[in-house]
Amino acid sequence: MIFNLNKQKQDNHTLEYDFAIIGGGPAGLTLANKLSDSNLRIFVAEGGDKQFSAESSKVYQGKVYGDPYYDLRHPD
Repeated sequence: MIFNLNKQKQDNHTLEYDFAIIGGGPAGLTLANKLSDSNLRIFVAEGGDKQFSAESSKVYQGKVYGDPYYDLRHPD
């Protein structure tokens, strides 16, 4: 099930999960798949949207501190 948290209405319902995985990349989805055999309620948070767009990629922007790293902004 996919929820767009930007479009969710604020209400009194609280979604409760046993395990939260931040990032739907290879490691996050592998972990979610392994945990899916359990009775745990699993939440996977992933930024962006189903299709690439400049708007959906804004979630990945940030500033890097410490060791040099790639620019986090995607060229538009």
